[in-house]
Amino acid sequence: MPQYNRKEDFELGLSQLIPFFDSLGFIVTRGEPDIDKAGTSYSARFVRSPRSVGLSHLYSLGPVLYSIREFSVEHTFYTQALGLTAAAQFPCFVDDSVSGYPALLHDLENLLSPFFSGPEDDFVAIAKRYMQAQQQQHEDDSRDLTYHATGEDRLKARARELFRQGRYDEVLQIEAQIRFPELLTESERKVFNLAGIGGDSFDMVKASATARRNQKVLAPPLPCWDNHPFLFTTRHAGENGSLPRNVCSTGSGPAPAYVLLSLAGGTTIRSI
Repeated sequence: MPQYNRKEDFELGLSQLIPFFDSLGFIVTRGEPDIDKAGTSYSARFVRSPRSVGLSHLYSLGPVLYSIREFSVEHTFYTQALGLTAAAQFPCFVDDSVSGYPALLHDLENLLSPFFSGPEDDFVAIAKRYMQAQQQQHEDDSRDLTYHATGEDRLKARARELFRQGRYDEVLQIEAQIRFPELLTESERKVFNLAGIGGDSFDMVKASATARRNQKVLAPPLPCWDNHPFLFTTRHAGENGSLPRNVCSTGSGPAPAYVLLSLAGGTTIRSI
């Protein structure tokens, strides 16, 4: 990551946004610098009650959050909900600490009039969906952290090994320790389900399946006909046609007892 003067870049970016917000009656307030392991980040908020736009800057312009009262939505989710993703320029993925500010200004000026002057109810409906998605993501992240901390991956690997060894009771003991059954794969579910059949019963099922796989099913033999093209001279309609005896056999198969001819004048069955 290139080294930038974060404070200077942040102030430069704000200077590009402030005229736009001033024209709409928003007042800018700066937050206290936040220092953590990643470094020092800066934040600002543009407010015209009950609406506000918050942004932050660490290495570059970070997520932008739009709020009306207690309802909030992030920039990317908002533009997507408005059907404007293709036209949006922010976020821009340029290795530059200040390029996000003119990209955001473009979206504010050209795409986000629904936030500044649209019905509040429309915004709240989108914000509720965003906040629910964020809550679900938080729950999923917390579950994943707990899942990895419990070592269930190791338990399931052990269950598969025990299953291959035929130690089904021990597989079921491991199943009782599983805290996140919703994260089991289809194959892992089958391991526990089959182990639940019981050792002897499952061995019988497995042996039966093996026998079926090994069973050879013989198809009935096909007739031995050579089926080369009919070699005869075409006659006029209503006349009989003649076939040489070897039309359907060249000696490698049995000769037919009769030949069925279909000519234009009718059908003639002629013995050979």
